[in-house]
Amino acid sequence: METFRTRSFRVKSFYEIELSDLEEMLRGSAGSSELGHLLGILFTIGKSGKYSKGEFLNEIVRAARMRQERFRTFRNWMVFFSDSAGALGLLGTVFGMYLTFAPGKLDPNLVISGMGVALSTTLVGIIISLILNLITTFLNNIFDRQLEVAYQKGDELRFSFEKQAMESQTVITEVEA
Repeated sequence: METFRTRSFRVKSFYEIELSDLEEMLRGSAGSSELGHLLGILFTIGKSGKYSKGEFLNEIVRAARMRQERFRTFRNWMVFFSDSAGALGLLGTVFGMYLTFAPGKLDPNLVISGMGVALSTTLVGIIISLILNLITTFLNNIFDRQLEVAYQKGDELRFSFEKQAMESQTVITEVEA
């Protein structure tokens, strides 16, 4: 959802957008995404005119750490569910073997039934575990790309403010001359 909600910020470089237009974009969608919220904070810092590169970077790092902590919690739950699916599959295998050999007789119907349970639960557990691992890896890659975009867009915004400040100083110097 974050990727979808931040599409308008990622389409154009902030170098190509006037700060007033960017302010409108942020006002319209800053609260609907993590990147929009971060850019709104950075825009407020930049608009004050009293900022440093370190302030921008600190805010970006703070936002990134918060997101990483939330994602780490999510990823830990996904790993738990993946491991649990594999463990439940093995538990089903043990249960199926128990059904097969517990009566003490090797009745062909019991052997087939018990082995069917054992193999089925193992297969389902492994498949679910693999699917959860695949999804977790996929989402982890998406998350990493989103963090890269946040760093990139934060730097673009900072450079836009620096460019505006330099242009303002150039105009003041020309007027004084």
